[in-house]
Amino acid sequence: MIAEDNGANSKVVELFAFFHDSMRENDNRDPMHGCRAAELVESLTLDFLGINQEEKSLLMTACRHHTDRLSETDNITVLTCWDSDALDLGRIGVMPLQNVYILIWLSRKALFNTAMNKVPRMSENYK
Repeated sequence: MIAEDNGANSKVVELFAFFHDSMRENDNRDPMHGCRAAELVESLTLDFLGINQEEKSLLMTACRHHTDRLSETDNITVLTCWDSDALDLGRIGVMPLQNVYILIWLSRKALFNTAMNKVPRMSENYK
């Protein structure tokens, strides 16, 4: 939904959704899980992932820095990965703030509410 709206690479965003938290050791504080996820992605072949090298580099950057945002980037695909991750914060009881995130689409109230309602645990708390 997000990548369709802003022109981000949907293959990278979909793979990010699968990999970015895949190496978490727990659901609490685990500051290195993004780095471990990037290492996992690095170990996989392009054929296995179904992407090219440029897309793999974007995926690794998005995974590696999705918790610290230390990468200076204006790449719409990486930023979309990070913002899509923020939409899942409801699973730990955190409501993403509309004015904090980078992408313009997030400020569109109707799209934001649609996204929030896709996560069942959040939908009842944030209508």
